[in-house]
Amino acid sequence: MKRWTETIGIRVAPEVKTAMTAVAADVNRSIASLIETILIDHLASLGYHETDAIDPDSSVDDLSSSQDGGYVFKAARGVGK
Repeated sequence: MKRWTETIGIRVAPEVKTAMTAVAADVNRSIASLIETILIDHLASLGYHETDAIDPDSSVDDLSSSQDGGYVFKAARGVGK
């Protein structure tokens, strides 16, 4: 069983928290779980995390990569919903 023992604290703009809350609710996750999934997917895409260590059900379909390497919420661009 995987144990989470490390913590990270971040500050975000209110609109980022609002978007994260909406996406987390849409995909039935907590904000912490969603952020971890986004981080793991991004680290794996850069080769810093083994992709086979990621749960295949952990991908977040409501996110897509932006041109600058970050993530864009599809719903915010009018895609999906």
